[in-house]
Amino acid sequence: MKYFFRVLLVLIIAVAVVFGVYYYTQDGEVPFLEKDKFQTTVTKQPATEKYASRTLLASLDKYDFRLYKSESAVILEHKDKEFTFENWSSVIDEETPKMYYADFDGDKDKELIIRAVAGQDDETKEFVYELYVLNPKAGKNEDYDVLLVSQDSWRGILDEQVTEELSQLKSCKKVLQFAMDAKEKGISYNQDTGVAEGAAYTGYAKAMQEGGQYLTLSGWTKSKGNFEIDEDNHISVEVDCIANYDESHIVQTLGKIYFKFSVTTENKLAVLPKSMYFKPDDKYKVSNPTDVAKANWSTVRNNSFTPTEAKTISWTKYSMKIDPTVMTDTVDLAGQDTDIKYVKSIQITQSDVVLTAPDNCTFSEDGVKKGDFSVIINKGKKDEMEISYTAKISKDKKIVRLTFDKTYDQSKIKTVEINYGSK
Repeated sequence: MKYFFRVLLVLIIAVAVVFGVYYYTQDGEVPFLEKDKFQTTVTKQPATEKYASRTLLASLDKYDFRLYKSESAVILEHKDKEFTFENWSSVIDEETPKMYYADFDGDKDKELIIRAVAGQDDETKEFVYELYVLNPKAGKNEDYDVLLVSQDSWRGILDEQVTEELSQLKSCKKVLQFAMDAKEKGISYNQDTGVAEGAAYTGYAKAMQEGGQYLTLSGWTKSKGNFEIDEDNHISVEVDCIANYDESHIVQTLGKIYFKFSVTTENKLAVLPKSMYFKPDDKYKVSNPTDVAKANWSTVRNNSFTPTEAKTISWTKYSMKIDPTVMTDTVDLAGQDTDIKYVKSIQITQSDVVLTAPDNCTFSEDGVKKGDFSVIINKGKKDEMEISYTAKISKDKKIVRLTFDKTYDQSKIKTVEINYGSK
């Protein structure tokens, strides 16, 4: 019996050895060897231990792209290949990156663009972005030339290729003028009015006021840009235009500058011709100062109500339609809620509004001194605009004249709202 157990033990060991040799020679059949097999069969450079742990950032499933973050690196996976990039944004995972795959440079080959968070605006705390343009290297499909479009790079390219100037009209301090043209052309201005002449593009906005006076422009800056890819495969950028003034430390965000970049076949950026324009914020809209009235015109509304006692007219607010077929009419303003009921007549011309008081009434000077006045045309419509510029009162205080920022064709004015003074 003792010899039986010895023989049995020898047989068990022999079987185990044969079984182990069989599994060892069958490549990949042992579970703990799976990882080694994967590392040795990758067609592109394998993920090293350093990048073994990764987080999916974004994907473009239609084209089989996946973007990962692994510690300080970004890994792009395309089909069965991987590409590792260092020194990309450290906060790229703060928001899901956007991925675009199209022919951006017109060479009939597609490029990949990745839009990712670069940081936050110091003041607004909103995200700012940068773009990574990945262009396959010439003659190769296993590596990329990477063009970084950052806040600094687009500013530099824009400054190299385009002249941008913000100025204040000499003829009307209310109007700020944003002019742009190609760098080699420059921009010229009318010596009397300050209006840009021959610029490829001009836009306008209303200057800031304090105490009824328009402030003096001292300079301007651009904010950080917000990148998007438009439907024509151009890089579209929008930037806040910020004005500074001599008399105030407060800055004014006038509106936005829009422009587009195209990617060249050399994987560089070029400003797309005629793509730049400026759009003011709605509250700073002004009319184009070069679009002026072609003829003089006038309409007068008389008040049939005559006050029986002396009155100081301190607050007027009144709206009326402009009918080009009616030059003069008379209405009873006695039922109006404001002091417009005491005004004798309202005259509106291409260049001003004139309010006239009856014999026993006068106007308060406060509206002029405090800057409490406005003339709003086409209220509630797309072309609504505040068009007053200055206010003057006659020595006898019988007449108030609200001058416009330019002359207006009668056809451009459908309604007028007149405000002078306050309660």
